[in-house]
Amino acid sequence: MLVADDQASFRERLAALLRNAGYEVLVAYDGAQAVRLCKRELPDVAILDVVMPNTNGLEVCQALRGDDALPYIPVLFVSSRDDPADRVRGLRAGADDYVAKPCDEQELLARVEALVRIKRLIAQPKREASERIGAVGRDKLTGVWSASYLDERIANELQRASRHNEPLALMVVDFEDRAALGDPALVAGAEAIGRVTRAMDVITRCRKLSFAVILPNTHFAGAIATADRMWRELAATRVGDSATLRASIGVACYPNQTVKTGDQLLEFARSALDRALAEGPARICLFQHQAYIFQPE
Repeated sequence: MLVADDQASFRERLAALLRNAGYEVLVAYDGAQAVRLCKRELPDVAILDVVMPNTNGLEVCQALRGDDALPYIPVLFVSSRDDPADRVRGLRAGADDYVAKPCDEQELLARVEALVRIKRLIAQPKREASERIGAVGRDKLTGVWSASYLDERIANELQRASRHNEPLALMVVDFEDRAALGDPALVAGAEAIGRVTRAMDVITRCRKLSFAVILPNTHFAGAIATADRMWRELAATRVGDSATLRASIGVACYPNQTVKTGDQLLEFARSALDRALAEGPARICLFQHQAYIFQPE
């Protein structure tokens, strides 16, 4: 566990809380030291302040996410900056969660425990992952999981989220002129989606659509940030000489009092996509208790 904060009193108090909960804790007094410790020690979770000297927390997170040789390290921001815009910036930088100071100690520990579970799930040996996946394979064209894996994985993730009281988001993505652009659009789209998602996220093909993306431990604000980032990355991706990928995205979020099964979550995501297409072209629609439709500028 890594705690990085330039305020010594808070840093030591948080480190003591984590040690009392049974975690081994490393401390860093600025962002540059945090990056060095993360790359050397590979902590289960990096808990970062946003405002730090030398290298700020956003830059630390971007450095961790930009290093392909580095195993996935969940990032939790704990910051006095609590405006919605600050939270969105943190999530867009690649953070997994964001908590405002001052924070309840038990809530903070619960969020850390959730990220540790995700880290351990990702770190399980490939042999165990193969056993969980069974006979399901990869889509030969794009390299992402095949559509037959989607239903199984949604059901498992929803069950896990319900058991641990964690959020979950599911997005479905479709491209305009997909039939005309053909296979190159799907290949380019899969690569673009992979560039803006986390190691824990699951990208699959989706029947009659282009792709689906399962986002574990992702609340409504995180889903907005991810959809916005994905839309922009796809819009900047060229297929052939001139065509770009114009995408519509539908997102459904859990917890939702009307969602009890993975099939229902997928149905809500598809309904959100239908709303986005109706408002379209190239819109994003998120559905939680009501629909939110927008297009990044």
